[in-house]
Amino acid sequence: MIVACKIVNGLNIGGVIVAGPSLERNPQTGMQVKQETYGGYRLTEVPDKVWKEWLKANVSSAMVENKLIFGAKTADEAKRLCYNRKEISQGAGPMVPEPVDNARSRRK
Repeated sequence: MIVACKIVNGLNIGGVIVAGPSLERNPQTGMQVKQETYGGYRLTEVPDKVWKEWLKANVSSAMVENKLIFGAKTADEAKRLCYNRKEISQGAGPMVPEPVDNARSRRK
């Protein structure tokens, strides 16, 4: 099963690290993760049994219902779905700090 994930740092599914768009290295192995993203998703191959068990246990979770993570039988199908869902937001955009008036902050 090819699992597409838009959760920023990915997640652990039954001992398999599913890469998110910001994950650079597998925390278990230290190995670099493929950097390609498709519509903001990153793809990871997960054993069918592991995916089906995880999905059954998490089918009503917000990440599944909001399509932040989903499975597909082939990489081509997953990529097509990723691009079709590129407008879905994972809700963790970049932080934009408020500008600081340095002159004022130095006086305090």
